[in-house]
Amino acid sequence: MARTLADLSKIDSLEVAVSAADAAIHLKKCTPGDLVTAMAELKFHAGGPRARRAMALVDGRSESPGETRTRLVLATGLLPKSELQISVFDEQGRFVGRGDGGYPELGVLWEYDGRGKYETLLLPGQTPLDAVLAEKKREERITELGWVVIRIDAADLRDPDRLVRRILAALVRSKQPGWLPPRGTYTIREPIM
Repeated sequence: MARTLADLSKIDSLEVAVSAADAAIHLKKCTPGDLVTAMAELKFHAGGPRARRAMALVDGRSESPGETRTRLVLATGLLPKSELQISVFDEQGRFVGRGDGGYPELGVLWEYDGRGKYETLLLPGQTPLDAVLAEKKREERITELGWVVIRIDAADLRDPDRLVRRILAALVRSKQPGWLPPRGTYTIREPIM
């Protein structure tokens, strides 16, 4: 698997290569060490520098290609580094929900909304309406704790400049006088790579 990912990263787009490697690590199809070993074998191959650039961006915490693509768009240099998989807890320490990414020190979370969570990833017996209502309830509980939640979908990824402006605007709002930081606590899943 790791060698295939290394080869893919030599010839395909950065977005595709990083998304595939993120998925493989997230799904435990290979380890970060496997990728390092496979990349070492490409030292003198054509496309090796391109592959190293792509593999340097692999994180493994992204749970979907949409999350990986969002992370790559937000890593343009205009924004601080986005943390991934941020678990939010209320004042009593009870788990409220997890954001795909964000800037927890500024109280801003982002959520990639793909169709899968409302179609193919439904729990047994769950309808799309049940999934939408559960998602709304989870987001409501997070925003009641003071977090700003930015929803992102495929249309946002087609206009990266607009997406960066949306995130920048949320970060600016969180720094305004009178803004209250989120209540409760949060944890960030440790990087895999």
